[in-house]
Amino acid sequence: PQAVLVMAGTGELLASCQEKAKDLGDSVRFLGYVEDVAGLYPEADVFVAASTAESFGRTAMEAALAKTPMVLGKIRPWMDDFTHGCHCEFADSQDPTSLAAAMLRILENREYATQLAENAHQVVLSRFGEQAVLTALSQAYDYALFPN
Repeated sequence: PQAVLVMAGTGELLASCQEKAKDLGDSVRFLGYVEDVAGLYPEADVFVAASTAESFGRTAMEAALAKTPMVLGKIRPWMDDFTHGCHCEFADSQDPTSLAAAMLRILENREYATQLAENAHQVVLSRFGEQAVLTALSQAYDYALFPN
């Protein structure tokens, strides 16, 4: 499929990435610092996070909330929160072939992509949605006020 890689952010690797992508022309766009990253997710056909370490995994949660199909590195916390083939595609972050194959599975099957995105969205809502937060807060107050 025709694809455009859109990269948001800055940092010490930006210049190196730009140098590596210079021969790819319009197929790679560097946005630099983006204030509203959440606004990018709905525009994407697939969200790819090839991280080798994450503390909370907020970016995947944001992508799931936006119902954007995801390819994620095989790391915690994502492997704790999502299931391969049900909520996302997992790939080896250090293997470009693995990442590309996972992206293609999503890009070439829109029905599959939509189902992954919907399933991941439901997982995030069940864990971090308004009702889940209110339930957890209520339990914390009960514990603080009426410890056993």
